[in-house]
Amino acid sequence: MEEDKPFSKQIQVDYKTLRKQQMYHLAAAFVIAAALVGAGIILGRIDMLFLVLLSPGLILFTFWIVVFPWSLLSMKNMLKSVEFNPEEGIIKLNGETYKVVADNLYLKFDDGIQKFTPFGGINLNVINDDKKVVRAYYAGPVLSKYGSEIRKAIELSVLVFLEALKQYDSVNRVQEEYEDSFGVVRIEFPADSIRNEFYKTGTLILGITLVACIMSSLPDSFYDDEFLLQMVGFLRFLTYPVTILGLLYVGSFYLTYRKLAKKIEIRDGLIKINDTVFEKPGIKRISTLNSTVTPGYDGEAESWIFINYNGLMHRFYLGQAKNGKCLEPRRKLFNAIDKIFGKPEG
Repeated sequence: MEEDKPFSKQIQVDYKTLRKQQMYHLAAAFVIAAALVGAGIILGRIDMLFLVLLSPGLILFTFWIVVFPWSLLSMKNMLKSVEFNPEEGIIKLNGETYKVVADNLYLKFDDGIQKFTPFGGINLNVINDDKKVVRAYYAGPVLSKYGSEIRKAIELSVLVFLEALKQYDSVNRVQEEYEDSFGVVRIEFPADSIRNEFYKTGTLILGITLVACIMSSLPDSFYDDEFLLQMVGFLRFLTYPVTILGLLYVGSFYLTYRKLAKKIEIRDGLIKINDTVFEKPGIKRISTLNSTVTPGYDGEAESWIFINYNGLMHRFYLGQAKNGKCLEPRRKLFNAIDKIFGKPEG
């Protein structure tokens, strides 16, 4: 049901290249700092203006003094490989196993001063529930193109790994509910959250419309300026289409919201959505539209489920695709349908 994403279960890192690049960056930073300081001292004797070179040179050298020992210590534990196992809820770094689910751990790259130091490096940190670093792995220089690609690949794979964990958890919870409730799985969609999500956008559109109406309805004497009167005239012209669009948007949401699948029951022999019952023999096909269950989606699409029942198509609204509070109900719904009726078409 989820949109396909590139997911590497195992990522190999050319750590030798990253080590060489880090040493090169440190050497280059030292040479530049020494050159600036030296040039400032020598040329400053000729012209005082050259003393300005001392400031960036000394700042760079100060950072270098901090970064150099940090880099040497970090490179003692180079990141060589990353392996993801969502089925068991573990991640292996250099062959060392971390029980992400059982021990409540997560991975995070450095986001402190190192990240903003051009000649510094970045660690991949294993962090526990107390936000303490359990173990750090050196993941390459800040300005390394190869290191940046590796870090992006790891970040993406971690996101997909976490989504896979949620999927496994949802499947297990559906199975448990199915067994505990004697073959029944129930899903509820958050009507309040769906309405509030609409209000965020609808209020903006209607607010602009209201302001435009008020400003355009004021008498010409209020503005007392030829240029402003021209702008108001243009605003008056826009008021009508904007008002119409605003009303259409509200009307469209109202019609969509009426089809909301507020409560769903899935049993071995039927699907019940609100008060409508679909018995299994009559269900010809189940399909979905904009059925994303992935956090971070920021589009304006609406999510739907379609049921072809005895030759007639029925559709039900599953909330905004980007609404975070609709993600888990959708995931549970799709997993329940998959278990009892077969995977719906997406």
